[in-house]
Amino acid sequence: MHVTGQREDARFAVARVLRFDPEHVGALYLHGAVLAEGHRYDEAIVQWERVVELEPASAFARRARREARTAHDLRRIFVGRPHRDER
Repeated sequence: MHVTGQREDARFAVARVLRFDPEHVGALYLHGAVLAEGHRYDEAIVQWERVVELEPASAFARRARREARTAHDLRRIFVGRPHRDER
C-alpha cells in the first residue's frame, strides 16, 4: 500500500474511534499528529491539550506535551506568529 493510502486509512480510523469515543486519549493524540503533519499546528495543540487534560499522568500525555512544544516551535518557524497563550 502506498504511504498516502496508509495515512488516509489512519485518518479514517482515528475519526471513527473519536466518533464513538470522543475522549479516547490514544485517538486524540493521533488526531493531533495527523493535524500537525498537515501543518495545522493550532488544531493539533488543542488535541494534545485535551489528552493532557483527560489523562495527565499517561504516556500519551507525556508524548502530547512534547509534541505540543514542538508544534509551538514549528508554528513560529513556518507561520511566524505566536500561539494565543504566548502573546
